[in-house]
Parts: sequence; C-alpha cells; structure tokens
Amino acid sequence: LGETIVTPRDALELNQRLAKEAESVPISGTTRSPYTITTISKPSTKPCSVQSRRGDLLEILYQAFYLVPLGTIASTEELTEEEKLEQNKEKVIYDSSSYRYSGGQAYKTVLGSGDMIAGVDQGLYDMCPGEARLLEIPPGPLAYGRR
Repeated sequence: LGETIVTPRDALELNQRLAKEAESVPISGTTRSPYTITTISKPSTKPCSVQSRRGDLLEILYQAFYLVPLGTIASTEELTEEEKLEQNKEKVIYDSSSYRYSGGQAYKTVLGSGDMIAGVDQGLYDMCPGEARLLEIPPGPLAYGRR
C-alpha cells in the first residue's frame, strides 16, 4: 500500500507539541480532548503470543463517529430522560466498514503504511487477534487536521 508517511511516534510527538501550542485556542468553541486508546474486549485473559506490528496486514471492522449535543440532529434512538442526562451526546457516524463493503466485510490495511489516519494507525499497534479498541482522536495531526 505504499511507504509510511509518518510513523506513529512522529505523529504522537507532533500532536503533543501542537496540543501545547493550541491549548489557548479553542477548536470550534470546544475544549480539546486527549488522544486515548481504550481496550473494550480481549479474546482471553491470557497474554497473546501474536501482537500486531508494523507491516502486518490487518483486517478490521470499524466505525468512525463524532459526538454532538443531544437535539442537534434528529436522534435515531429513543432515550429515557436519565440516559439523555447521562450521555447528553448523540453519535454521528461518518464512516464505517459496514457502509463501505457489503456484508460487513473487514477493511484491509497494512499497519504503518499511512493508509489510515495516524491516530488509527497508532491505535492498532500491539493488538491481539480478536481484540476490540475504542480510539478517541481529537482534531489535529493524528486526525484530519484541526476540524
């Protein structure tokens, strides 16, 4: 799929530097959130012997979304008042492997190739087969820019 455009370490260092510079400048009236990687599920409690590394061909199912305040768009789910107060956000999906490929086929990418945005690429390192992660990528060099 090509040569690496930016290594995960380069992207993280750039994001940290730009985050310090941009702390005083709000993005679209919001506060900047940190880049986070959360493991949602692992296939077993034992450490896996095979973890994803640079150059590996990965098949991933993904859903890319952002959150907006409730009521900004028409909600597709009916939430109770408690859920609305607890979440106070609704998910807007703008890309998904299930939208791109019929039958929910996995998206194929070479880890470290620059095929995905840097934040996704970085978040896929050291994963075990069958592991699920949530990547929270703020606007900046690890995402699509400042938007």
